[in-house]
Amino acid sequence: MSGREFLADLLMVAHAAFATFVLGGLLLILLGTILRWRWIRDGRFRLVHLTLTLMLVGRVWLGFPCPFSVGENALRRDIVAQCPLGEPFHKISHFLAFRGRNPQRFGFWTSAIGVVAVGLFMLNRPTLWFGSVRKLLAKSGAKDTALQTLRAVPGSHNNASCIPLGSRNELTPRPNNRSGRDTSFSRARRKQARR
Repeated sequence: MSGREFLADLLMVAHAAFATFVLGGLLLILLGTILRWRWIRDGRFRLVHLTLTLMLVGRVWLGFPCPFSVGENALRRDIVAQCPLGEPFHKISHFLAFRGRNPQRFGFWTSAIGVVAVGLFMLNRPTLWFGSVRKLLAKSGAKDTALQTLRAVPGSHNNASCIPLGSRNELTPRPNNRSGRDTSFSRARRKQARR
């Protein structure tokens, strides 16, 4: 096996792995959304999958040829000997990579996969890094410690006027009256002054 043939086979396997990851990943995400699997919400997996899917859709829409196919064809152009891996290996790899398919149907199904991938990303948003940090803080009790520290700080809002930690607008005062203004701070001061 020559170096060019090895590189061509390596590109063919990478092409098959890329196509399998995009299609198989989409099927796993869809199934995991239905069955509420927690591991499919992993942010790294979901971002890599969405990025590769959108790159594929963009390549198809712009009409660029597949770089895997172009590279493999260029490397195989001068090879005349039979591959030691055998013809079935090549057929299976090309089948998994969707080589030799109807370009119009391939473009339609690639666009459909892209739409479904974006829809699933928006419907079942992944847990990104900062979500994992928030969960770790909640498990370790650091959230309770931070809340106790906040309560001990003079001049901070009292417990009734703050949205609990872990919500979207942490430490944002809640309005206590119909005018929409926060009056809890001034009420607390008046109570302290009376004592």
